Amino acid sequence: MLARRVEKRTLSLVLGISLVSIGITMLLLTFLYPTPRVRPEYDNYMVTSFMVGILPVAVLQFLDSRWRAMAESKLPNLIRDIIEANKSGMPYLKAVEYTATLNYGVLSEEVKRMVARMKLGDPFEDAVMDMARRIGTPLAYRTAILLIEVGRHGGKIQEMLEEVYSHIRELQDLLADRKRQITPYLFVVYAAFGIYLFTVAILFMTFFGQAQALTPMAGIPGAFPMAMAEINPERYHIWFYHMGAVEAIVGGFVIGKIGEGKSVAGVKHMLVMLFINFIAFTFLIS
Repeated sequence: MLARRVEKRTLSLVLGISLVSIGITMLLLTFLYPTPRVRPEYDNYMVTSFMVGILPVAVLQFLDSRWRAMAESKLPNLIRDIIEANKSGMPYLKAVEYTATLNYGVLSEEVKRMVARMKLGDPFEDAVMDMARRIGTPLAYRTAILLIEVGRHGGKIQEMLEEVYSHIRELQDLLADRKRQITPYLFVVYAAFGIYLFTVAILFMTFFGQAQALTPMAGIPGAFPMAMAEINPERYHIWFYHMGAVEAIVGGFVIGKIGEGKSVAGVKHMLVMLFINFIAFTFLIS
């Protein structure tokens, strides 16, 4: 199962180590490599070192976001089982404790942790909020607050829990609908990046390819316009390569911010586009 909870401080630590490693590697490449003028090998080493350095952050962020999404998806099941247990005659808190014996996938560990804290004497409110904090999503916090309010007010607990269940399901449906509406905009970033690479490839197959073919004739007067002789395809190849890398990095952050509300969530998309850019300029655009 490709899902695991990652503490924010752990992710921040790995990000810091990755950035420091990338910086040291780039400095070593700059000062120890024979000369930065050796192109495009130097640029390939720099981009590769950046991708390798940022890979652990992308993997951890992917596992963490997947874990949180899977845990959040099981919250309605947790509320439903509390309702069923309460209908069978269990008091509210006993019904909550009963859910620790059930299977909720990745959420089961958090439910058991919550119930264990309750049995050790922690207030119900603190145990539920701790579970919400560990899941770390707005929906988890909202669910925790609603469960706490049900416990405080008492009365018709089953009816209130039914309302909570319906409310959480509606929120999940709204979030899923929002994600479906946003998905096309995420593909726009990939499409724009693909169009950029396609345009550059066409330029090098036509205009820059002709310029390079005419370069050996530079000493023949009137053989072709002098402007063509001054064009250096290798220099433009480097510039376009750099622009592609910048577009991949910025596009990845944009996708993360739009899709998941966090720029760091776009690191995986950044790596994908950087890899595509590397392959395109190394093997296809030359």
